[in-house]
Amino acid sequence: MKLISHLKNGTILHLERSGSLTISVAENTHYRWLSFGDVIQSIMHKRKPASLTLPHQILLCLPLLWMHSPKVIEFGLGGGNFTRFMSARYGVNTVTSIEYDERVISLFHQYFNPLLAITDIKAEEANHYIGSNSLAQFDWIIIDIYPSKGVLEKILKKMYKMPSSLKALSINLPNYSDNEIEQLLKRLSPFKDKFEVRYFNVPKYSNIIIHITTKENLINAPFNPNFPPFQNTRWLSYWQQGNIL
Repeated sequence: MKLISHLKNGTILHLERSGSLTISVAENTHYRWLSFGDVIQSIMHKRKPASLTLPHQILLCLPLLWMHSPKVIEFGLGGGNFTRFMSARYGVNTVTSIEYDERVISLFHQYFNPLLAITDIKAEEANHYIGSNSLAQFDWIIIDIYPSKGVLEKILKKMYKMPSSLKALSINLPNYSDNEIEQLLKRLSPFKDKFEVRYFNVPKYSNIIIHITTKENLINAPFNPNFPPFQNTRWLSYWQQGNIL
């Protein structure tokens, strides 16, 4: 059963309207969540706030099997699930988050950072940031915003010019049509020469997760020592179920 089906009878903690968009934060006994309109953007487990609560978040994090101390840039903060998870695992700030909406940033600090995770959040529009900054200092790029087509295209054009330190580009595609996904996979086809392109359908959800990883970083790479053995084994089984382009 989808986790979202458990988000009923929630108490509204925050509600604001800006034009046609309503942003809200609500909670019940076990969960707290952020919504844009009637679409839930992020869910936090109140007792275990550093946990990954949705299946697509686990699939999005699979490159951590081989990247032990990554320097990450994430486009799209949302409720900060990834930031909380990484801060709890590594104890230091390893993630730079680019979020254009200062209201989302404020709500994260007020309602979704109970562990006081160390953060580096920049209030900036993604296209502008990419156009005016180098991404060479990062070895993992995550795109978790919608729509992300313009951002993705700019990043893809930069990928071949980046140094070999870049290990992965990971993309979350929520609610993309079959035609849109097919066109994107065709766009990624030329990358097969230098990279492995692997994509995942999230069971019972509409998300598609795509990982573009450098092939040499997947060869003989040891498991992540920050994870217990059972988690490495489980996540490896998830990785092996991906579709290779």
